[in-house]
Amino acid sequence: MPVGSPRGHTRFDVSSDCPTPIIRWIPGRPARDHTGMTGTGLDNRILDLVLAAMADLDEDRDVWPRLFDELTSHFGVTIGGVLDIDRPGLTTSTVAVWPDWAARIRVTAEENMAYPLVRHYGRRCDPLPRTLDDVVDECRWRSAARFGRMRREFGGAGHHLMVPLSWSSSEVRLFGIGRPDGNFTESEQLKVRRLQRALTALDRHQNTISGWRAARVTDPPDAEQRVGDHGITPRELAVLCLFAKGLSINAAGRRLGISPRTVAKHQENLQRKLATPDRLNTVLCAQRLGLVPGKTARA
Repeated sequence: MPVGSPRGHTRFDVSSDCPTPIIRWIPGRPARDHTGMTGTGLDNRILDLVLAAMADLDEDRDVWPRLFDELTSHFGVTIGGVLDIDRPGLTTSTVAVWPDWAARIRVTAEENMAYPLVRHYGRRCDPLPRTLDDVVDECRWRSAARFGRMRREFGGAGHHLMVPLSWSSSEVRLFGIGRPDGNFTESEQLKVRRLQRALTALDRHQNTISGWRAARVTDPPDAEQRVGDHGITPRELAVLCLFAKGLSINAAGRRLGISPRTVAKHQENLQRKLATPDRLNTVLCAQRLGLVPGKTARA
């Protein structure tokens, strides 16, 4: 359950073909950071990890395992991962897994298609986190041979919770956690929902930076050095990449899951650091300097 303004309702701002749900604010006295995300306790520890990943191009490479480590101490999580579901065929691909032994798990295509949470998110447009028991006939599924094998493969973790990070008509990305002892309580599910916005923002940021790395003509260390030389933060770089693709301030905000005002602030910082008068000249300057794909970088 993403969080936002401490009064009334906040809109879950995502780019998708799904209806945009209205999420009720959870009362409290949370701390606030510059991204607009809020929280207390566990929320703030997760937020610290997310913000660190957004502030350093090296930190974002292994942030998912550290997030799973943090959830272990609070929820008894023993396995986790980030996976993509291809909607037409209900096939899955792994983005990240935790712990290391989970990378050796082998699940057949037939088992993937039969797994209730894959079926649920692959066949319907649901932006909210769900547990395994939310979407399945517990008696039938837990007595099935497929469930027994999956639980063994997952190290005994038979209780699962999935958090949607992004979705479209063709694909959905999920953040999943599992544990062996007891289903996730309503209170625990509420805590995870509070983290959804931060996890979504991290995923979108990583996707943008990964696209930038993949599109680089120069070696990534050289590109990252150029960015550092001009004092551009990873968050500003993500905004710059989207500007270079022709996205407006509003569209860039939707892509990254942040407000247009935050995007405009990043644009101001970019113009100041590159000494440019507007967004177009900022992009052209960045391309000349080799900060984003485009014209040949100037030595």
